[in-house]
Amino acid sequence: SPLAYLLLLLQCHYRTPMSFSIEAVGAAEEALRGLYRDLSSLPEGGQPDKKMVEKFEEALNDDLNTSRAVAVIFETLKSDINPSDKLATALKFDEVLGLKLKEGADLIKKEEAELPMAIKNLLAEREVARKNNQFERADMLRAEINNLGYAVEDTATGPKLSKK
Repeated sequence: SPLAYLLLLLQCHYRTPMSFSIEAVGAAEEALRGLYRDLSSLPEGGQPDKKMVEKFEEALNDDLNTSRAVAVIFETLKSDINPSDKLATALKFDEVLGLKLKEGADLIKKEEAELPMAIKNLLAEREVARKNNQFERADMLRAEINNLGYAVEDTATGPKLSKK
């Protein structure tokens, strides 16, 4: 997608030649989708974190170091600041970067809300199997979900489901 290409460009310094490949665009697409997924689970209503905004601005003021600025987004999401502040901070960064983080996160929320009941049931059954240490059963359910066109990602806050 054009936004994945934009992320790929932002991850390179403008003075450094970029090594373009389809694989690199694919990796950027996955990273962007991961950002959207992470942001989709965060509550709204926070304020941008001043320390992270300062780091972001420092990166941009350092010879327009967009690769470092993009890294600050990921650092923000991994930090221990308030979840609603994480979202507000990332959206503040996006005013400069133009990755359409809000729109992407909203799309993920919409996709999750429209999940078929059969997929939701399989996911719930998989979670029960995982909690009961029935990992073979959980893997079989994951494969079944995959075959139906959805990807399961296990995170610290629980499984995240996305359409392939």
